[in-house]
Amino acid sequence: MASFSWIMGSLLIAYLTYAYLHPRTHGQHDVGPRVINDQEVARALLTRSDLRSRSGPNRRLKTTFGIDNAFTTSDWDRYKDFLSDVKYRLRMSDSDWQRCSGTAANYLGQLTAKIEKSKASSLESLVQIFVFQTVLNKFFSHIQNPSEKEIEIITSTINTLWVASKSCNNADKPKWLPMKEALLSKLAGVFKTPTLNREGDIHNPLNIILPAYETLWRVVLRCFLEVRFRAPTAIGTHSQEILQRFAKDPTKENFEDRSLSELEVSVKDVVNEALRLYPPTRRIYRQDGARTLCKVDIEAMQRDETHWGPDSTVFNPGRMKHKSEEAVWMPFGKWRFSCPAESVFAPMMIGILVGVLVNGIDERFELSQVSSLTTLPLSLLTPTNLTILTIIITMTTTPLLPHTPTLHLTPLTTTDDIPHLTPLWYTCFSTPFLARLFPNTPALYKWWERANTLDHSSSTHVYLVVKDISPEGQNRIVGYAKWSLFREGVECRLGERFPPWCEESDGERCERFFGTEARERERVLGCPPSPHFYLDTLCVHPSYRRLGIAAQLTNWGCELADKEGMRAYVDASDMGRPVYVKCGFRGLKSFMVKVSDEEGEEEFSCMGFLREPRALVGKQEGTGGGDDEGDIGGSEEVK
Repeated sequence: MASFSWIMGSLLIAYLTYAYLHPRTHGQHDVGPRVINDQEVARALLTRSDLRSRSGPNRRLKTTFGIDNAFTTSDWDRYKDFLSDVKYRLRMSDSDWQRCSGTAANYLGQLTAKIEKSKASSLESLVQIFVFQTVLNKFFSHIQNPSEKEIEIITSTINTLWVASKSCNNADKPKWLPMKEALLSKLAGVFKTPTLNREGDIHNPLNIILPAYETLWRVVLRCFLEVRFRAPTAIGTHSQEILQRFAKDPTKENFEDRSLSELEVSVKDVVNEALRLYPPTRRIYRQDGARTLCKVDIEAMQRDETHWGPDSTVFNPGRMKHKSEEAVWMPFGKWRFSCPAESVFAPMMIGILVGVLVNGIDERFELSQVSSLTTLPLSLLTPTNLTILTIIITMTTTPLLPHTPTLHLTPLTTTDDIPHLTPLWYTCFSTPFLARLFPNTPALYKWWERANTLDHSSSTHVYLVVKDISPEGQNRIVGYAKWSLFREGVECRLGERFPPWCEESDGERCERFFGTEARERERVLGCPPSPHFYLDTLCVHPSYRRLGIAAQLTNWGCELADKEGMRAYVDASDMGRPVYVKCGFRGLKSFMVKVSDEEGEEEFSCMGFLREPRALVGKQEGTGGGDDEGDIGGSEEVK
């Protein structure tokens, strides 16, 4: 394991935080800090900085936590030794990144499993524990993992002392001194260290933990909030997808690849935009001369609309493609004391951790107060306010079955069960828009039975059903899928795909809706289309969701596609995205179906998902079933 290397990435991230939390001791300065918002002035100051000008403002950290590292020392030898060790630890191979991501995913899985039992948890606390566990594993893999309760106590005490250190002075010292003693004693027990010098010790594990953990978790949390809850829909959706894929295959190439998204945005762009809005160190302090304290306002400069545009306070990773040379971007510091992890290690680590969170905190979870969070001005989205918001993750629940189902997937070999497919379809797809296309009437039931019987007679189309064969389930069909195997690349035209529209359907709307989907497939697959497998329909009864049924039905076609070297395609609403992404699909360009008539205009948002064939080497990542599926049905695809 690339233990120590992880922290160093954070270490860099924390590099700035040390400055940002500068204490103002009574009587040390005649006036407040001199604020610097100009890049050239900042360059001049930071270029001529020395260790003494930096260690002075950080002295309160040494007092509060008993640390002695590169951020608090004025000794060049100590500084160079620490920096040399950090650079060595930052070396990471592809296998190191894979292990790091896998370990982080395991930690998060343990935390979310507990949420499923308790039904709620503080998001802030979850991210803190998640990041802290990852930090320990990467930098202190030799120690026995402390319990979750111990980690919660340690992280809570660190945060309390961190805030207290901002106003550190001798008068306040008695208030936080017991907390400091309790923290160092707890760490001594966890790390099996000898008695530490409370005034500063090079063996204090906080030398590494503080810069790695205290700053990193805030960046990870706020980047996650942006891509999941605050960013515009298209930006958020694409950002989540590329982050999810990156967490499963974290290579430098995938980190920088913009071709993986229709928006031509890379994971690196997403991370850099988060670092622009939420720099790990909002302000850098330097002692310039005997009495002048300077404060370089990184946050203000990185949000300046002069260089970043009028939407400079909006999360938009696409802006990174056109970043000007004049625009200020220095979240890890710059010039003389720039962070050694700024170019690769720290950004990639943020990408992995946010990607793991997006994968693990999926649509099974809801965020309370999300409406207030999405409208909260950027100026108020501070660490303090995030704590005050008491963000809670609540796991959404589906109706509980009164029995334990026994599920069995099988191809539909006869037409006996075809009449049972239509009522399941209407149970899953019942939006007003779809009701205009296919009213729930006896005539439409007959039309659907005729359409499905016709397709079932063709070897091109395969119907799969999942039945509950338990005594209580009574062999009921609880899910089904229709896969169209276009091995020769000849896909049915719209007029051939369905029988003539039922008189009770809105034929014109049906033509526009399915015609728009067909044109999007042609855009992606060509006209005539190249050989591919098409997931035409996917339905799961609401009472049987989150049991892995949607993933099983989807994986059936994906595994066959891998075996034959075929691409797979599905068009659906955003509701089905979690299942398809987990099964290896990538979201393409969103498109809107608009239908107007004398009653007004209606819209239906869709997205194409494409999956490339994978080499058959063992069980493929991303195609597992389990309980991770999203909601299939409702506003999902219509075929």
